[in-house]
Amino acid sequence: MGLFKRRAAPPSTGSAEIPGLAEYAATRGWHSLTDPVLSPRLADLVHRTSWILYDRRYATTTYETTSLQHQTVYRDAYGGPVDDRGVVVANAWTNVGPQQLVKLLKMMGVGVCAVEVSSISPFMLIQPASLPAAGRYPTTPTLNPDFDNRFAVALSPTVDVSVLTPELQRRIAAHDDWAFVADENWLACAGRGAFNPSTT
Repeated sequence: MGLFKRRAAPPSTGSAEIPGLAEYAATRGWHSLTDPVLSPRLADLVHRTSWILYDRRYATTTYETTSLQHQTVYRDAYGGPVDDRGVVVANAWTNVGPQQLVKLLKMMGVGVCAVEVSSISPFMLIQPASLPAAGRYPTTPTLNPDFDNRFAVALSPTVDVSVLTPELQRRIAAHDDWAFVADENWLACAGRGAFNPSTT
């Protein structure tokens, strides 16, 4: 669908709307979304993934999704149909602190694109293998050493690794700054920085 594209570098603040996104959404006939932008389960996965993408281990004993201090907030969120599937694009901001040296709030941005799937997603998680694990999922090698060295894959139960075709592996391996997570009905891609409509 041409939506999982490269995003711009992370802006310094989440207070301003990303230029061009509203106009891009309008050309697609999408409407502005307010909370909840994603399902609670998918929002929780994006929250945890935001930490992982900035090379921060998510500590469940310290930081909870419901914490006002450590929540993920959404701006510039739009949704609508593409090829009879629901699509959501948004910019999410997560406090990935406290940092290593000083305990400060540090809101970091990720661009999110979520696509409705017609059945349960075959993937639970695909993330860069070099980053901390986003969850305690059993991972499955694809038998492609180059891909397996770069990405960790957790498949849904009973799904065979053959669903991760060479072409799909190639598309996923196009960047090393994004991850894919799924709930029962949605597959989401989250990557460092803002969703950039100029590259879709």
